[in-house]
Amino acid sequence: MLLEAQSDSITTTLTIQEDTFSKADSYNRGLNFYQANEFLQAVLCFDSCLEVDSSFTDARFVKALSLEKQNDLEGAVAEFKRIIAESPGYDEVDKRLRNYYLTKYLSKNWYYMLAMLLVVIILMVVVAKFIPHKKW
Repeated sequence: MLLEAQSDSITTTLTIQEDTFSKADSYNRGLNFYQANEFLQAVLCFDSCLEVDSSFTDARFVKALSLEKQNDLEGAVAEFKRIIAESPGYDEVDKRLRNYYLTKYLSKNWYYMLAMLLVVIILMVVVAKFIPHKKW
């Protein structure tokens, strides 16, 4: 029985090492694909990495960046939100989420921004007419 227990622990140890290697290998392949602008393949590698270790924040972050590069902004935001929930204090994620929400707001409300700009220009013209100019 002791031999079986040792055999089981060796098998368990080997399985854990294979998973760790698989995680690191998937992550490194994902980074290589990301750097080569092969974002779809990068996402697939990071997905396989996250299957092994769902708390691997760096893999989730680069997966979100890859999704962002593919213009899958909703998918990227979902990954960023998960990072914040699991690993608070990831400053780059907070920055990207703020930029995303600002861009989304401005793209939906661009006509308000244009109207405000026109109002400011008109006010400047009106005020300039009433302010006396000094002649040099």
